[in-house]
Amino acid sequence: MIEIGKIQTLQVMRRTPEGAYLNFKDGKDGSAILLPRNQEPREFNIGDEIEVFVYTDSEGDTVATVRKPKLTIGELGLLRVVETTKFGAFLDWGLPKDLLLPLKEQVAKISTGDLCLVGLYINNNNKICATMHIYNLLSSESPYKKNDRVSGTVYSMNGDFGLFVAVDNKYHGLVHKNELFGNYKEGDQIEVRVKK
Repeated sequence: MIEIGKIQTLQVMRRTPEGAYLNFKDGKDGSAILLPRNQEPREFNIGDEIEVFVYTDSEGDTVATVRKPKLTIGELGLLRVVETTKFGAFLDWGLPKDLLLPLKEQVAKISTGDLCLVGLYINNNNKICATMHIYNLLSSESPYKKNDRVSGTVYSMNGDFGLFVAVDNKYHGLVHKNELFGNYKEGDQIEVRVKK
């Protein structure tokens, strides 16, 4: 099944004036998607396999692009805020249309130019959006041992506990409040030593 928000290798099934229609090689599900003409590689033939990113366009259609976004579903990363509005912020994720970070998915006030640690999700309209609520996207199975030096991004602060840090933007980390020296905010990059 073709998945929105992921990079997949699909086969060219047919060509039309709008572009090429792609599906998996076996094409069992019958749901070919459009690779718009302005996204087509210079030379390709029916039957060729093309690596594409699948998303939903502004009309609600599932389409493909040969451009690679900075993030896909299941990944975390730092994206820059290019605009803020009353309903959210828009982030540069490497595609022509910026990525929406809805207001309800923000954990702190953000401004144009800020870097935000985000993950992706698919909203009720089948569109890819960003979220700063990343706790469930982090793993507790880290490869680190005591006294390793690591870096991460502060993604949440709690006065009772301390700073919650996404170590290498993949793993859970906590800096206890009695270990904090200085002022921090969400989005700060910090280096720490693994205590346990």
